[in-house]
Amino acid sequence: MKPISHPIALRYVGVALLFGISGACSVYLGALFSVPFALLCALLFLRQWRAIVTVPLMVVVMFVAAAAEDIVASVGDDGVSPFCVAGAIAGFGLVLCVAICRRSLFSQRYTFRGAVVGCVSALAFVPCFKHVRGFVFGSLDVREPALLPLAFAIWQAAVGTYLYKSVRDSKDEAVTGDSAEHTIVHLN
Repeated sequence: MKPISHPIALRYVGVALLFGISGACSVYLGALFSVPFALLCALLFLRQWRAIVTVPLMVVVMFVAAAAEDIVASVGDDGVSPFCVAGAIAGFGLVLCVAICRRSLFSQRYTFRGAVVGCVSALAFVPCFKHVRGFVFGSLDVREPALLPLAFAIWQAAVGTYLYKSVRDSKDEAVTGDSAEHTIVHLN
């Protein structure tokens, strides 16, 4: 792994801030909470015609993850697992969505890492709730409503920055690892 230079590190900090602001603001959109995230992904790194399909799929993936959170919470577990399951599903699914535009992300490495980043960063939601009784379909028993925008900001900053970095890394691998005539993966 090559070291990250200062300008590149600043770029990642800027990307994390953009996704964090998007996450903090998305709390107030209700069921449309995932739309700003998907649109920001399209503007930052999904600059292809396939983004027309990818953006709605990203919204669906995040809705499915929220539904999975409801299902796990309804089984009776009011702890960490609903958030970890939802975060892992969303991270995994979002990598697959981005892979529609960047086919080199169709790999076990990127999807597994996406699931792990989503799962771990979803732990930011744990202090917000006493009991999880559904985010999309049910009602929440919120312990700290002021922490909810921060939790969304942390999750979206982590997953969005991971997706951004994955797209950049996959470009580098395709350019440096393949010759122009014999490339299997075309990124443009």
